[in-house]
Amino acid sequence: MNQFGTKRIGQIGDCTDDWTWDDNYFDFVHLRDLTGSIKHWPDLFSQVYRHTKPVGLVEGHEVSFRIRSDYNNIEPEGALAEMGDVFEEAGNKTGCKFNVADNNTRRESMEEAGFAILEKKLRMPIGKWDLDPKYREAGNFAFNTLHGDIDGYMIYLSTEIFKWEEAEVQVFLMEVRKALRENSMHLYVEQTVVVGQKPSSEVGPGV
Repeated sequence: MNQFGTKRIGQIGDCTDDWTWDDNYFDFVHLRDLTGSIKHWPDLFSQVYRHTKPVGLVEGHEVSFRIRSDYNNIEPEGALAEMGDVFEEAGNKTGCKFNVADNNTRRESMEEAGFAILEKKLRMPIGKWDLDPKYREAGNFAFNTLHGDIDGYMIYLSTEIFKWEEAEVQVFLMEVRKALRENSMHLYVEQTVVVGQKPSSEVGPGV
């Protein structure tokens, strides 16, 4: 059974370019994992607003690149803290910030565009330390994803922007992986979900 109907169109493009769809086209726009890719969030949400129908919704999910601990025991000079510093400084250099899950950039940009906003912060454990089976499973998935993909996150930034030698990067990544495996630290990241609704032309904003 096809739950989505037959009218499905796929397009690949840059979301910061001018959108090709008609005004008031979408009922729902979902944005995810754009951290480090957007220089000017107000421009993006202005386009989202323009192409969303009245009372239509936009939902954005972004994850913090700052790894945290339940016990606040991440060493300021350690690999996990340094990794967060690398992302933050890379965002400062490129103009594409990596800290939008940690501040009000998206919320303020969506409100400026005209959306009525709801915002929620979620905690994603890293590893299988959580007692709740649901969060243990999610944490195991997050650990495997981060542990396996950290090269893809770090190599370009560290070699192209900061001019590290590749051997230096690999040593650093070994330290990051070692820290990630320390289950007793109760590591987690914060995910910020922002939902906006375009007001009805008749009744004004509302969610």
